[in-house]
Amino acid sequence: GLTHLRLFRGINGFDEHPISRRIDSRQVVMRLNGLSSFTAERDIADCFGDIVLTADVPLQKILFFLGV
Repeated sequence: GLTHLRLFRGINGFDEHPISRRIDSRQVVMRLNGLSSFTAERDIADCFGDIVLTADVPLQKILFFLGV
């Protein structure tokens, strides 16, 4: 069953995370570098930036996840 994990990332702006495509007013496609840190807890991501990104990440793209 499980193919993706919903993860969160806090950022302060989109300058270093350019948007590749806008799907609608709340969903975008953006490219991140090869290794990016995410958390499974939204409250933790909120500590790292004013904007919290939500991503459904395929399991094969996850390098390390404590608790899986």
